[in-house]
Amino acid sequence: MTHKTHLTTLLSGLVLASAVWAAEEKAPDGNPAASVALAYREAFDAGNADRLAALHVKDAAWVDSNGTVHSGREAIRAVLAKAFAAAPGRTIEFAVEQVRPLGDDVLLETGSSIVTGPDGERSTSACTTVYAKEGDEWRIAQITETAPASEPSPASQLSALRWLEGKWRGEDTRLPVTLEISEAQNGNFLIIEYAFGEDGTGGTSTEVIGYDAAEDRVRSWTFDSEGGFSEATWQADGANWMLVSKSVNPDGTRGSSQLEMRPATDGRSFTVEGYNRESGGVPMPKLGPIKFTAVK
Repeated sequence: MTHKTHLTTLLSGLVLASAVWAAEEKAPDGNPAASVALAYREAFDAGNADRLAALHVKDAAWVDSNGTVHSGREAIRAVLAKAFAAAPGRTIEFAVEQVRPLGDDVLLETGSSIVTGPDGERSTSACTTVYAKEGDEWRIAQITETAPASEPSPASQLSALRWLEGKWRGEDTRLPVTLEISEAQNGNFLIIEYAFGEDGTGGTSTEVIGYDAAEDRVRSWTFDSEGGFSEATWQADGANWMLVSKSVNPDGTRGSSQLEMRPATDGRSFTVEGYNRESGGVPMPKLGPIKFTAVK
């Protein structure tokens, strides 16, 4: 976790999970402790740790998203003061999910908060807040923060294929085949450059592999030097990969095939085998298996 991300989480963790209020800052009905959240928001936007700490009971507790417990009003004040000094200019918004009384003088509120930095970066945290009534005043007794689960990045979805990066040479083929595989666009895609024959004299192709978030699957798009192109879906089968491909030939006819890629356990070679192949409505013979070995 970077310092910037950690600090954003730290600030957003000490947020009351209350409603998103309109500009006139009216407290929502049915929540007698909402005025505390209004005061918290004003103090937070002003970067005033003393005013924020005063909204807590003396022995208040904050459990942050890492499970660390900050006990007592003074400890919470110190954490906030340090955070505000390190990252001034942040503002806060709130969203409420539920307010439930646990007794005459105790409320449980669940919801979330959004902290926005001067650069526009936004960070969301889920919070459970316990309010306690002291005399005629409501104060914060405990805040428990839960950081939302982060969505896997497109780059991380390709982690099972990273071992392919490098240069490979195909064996047992009519023409020599060389593959050069590298990452592109911040690691969100893998690029395969194919060269058939020595120095690509038999043609070249470029394949782009990426993660399709809408379909929740790995896909690839291939374009060859003769004007043909194809699209394939990739499905992991243990360590192996199954590819189902549909193509358009340069003359406009269509084709399809299924490929199986099987890596060796040492990561230094893999085999490719193609079957159920057809082009322009004509069945094509089985392909391979072709063994590819890493080029040092």
